[in-house]
Amino acid sequence: MRMSHMTTRWFSEYVRPAAGALAFTVLLSMTGFAQSKPASKPAAVAGTYEGWARGSSQGDMPTTLTLEQQGSSLTGTMAAGSFSFAISEGKVDGENLSWSFSDGNVSGTVTASYTAGAIKGSWWAAGGETGALELKRSEKK
Repeated sequence: MRMSHMTTRWFSEYVRPAAGALAFTVLLSMTGFAQSKPASKPAAVAGTYEGWARGSSQGDMPTTLTLEQQGSSLTGTMAAGSFSFAISEGKVDGENLSWSFSDGNVSGTVTASYTAGAIKGSWWAAGGETGALELKRSEKK
């Protein structure tokens, strides 16, 4: 069966490019799907931790961290030296932790990891101060 000139032209101009675009879209979505990493099961980190926030312009500060956890979300409080911060936007991805902190005047972020009852990481405060955070799980409730 032979196609007419109009049918051949219509096929060349519309069907073939659409089929190519569709194949490209399917291939692209499969590639993205194969590369996406499933979220890791969040470590159970709720509790109280004590230790140090190091590197502050005020020197190393004794720190108490109290975390509340719902799935992969964290809230709580962090007391460092004379500061008392509320924790917001907290996340747990496997053993990786992150949260924001603020007392209304000073704010910043923490990125850390949790291993065997200890939290170790770094903090950054608005204004450019940075430092290390080293905490161990406390028996306090």
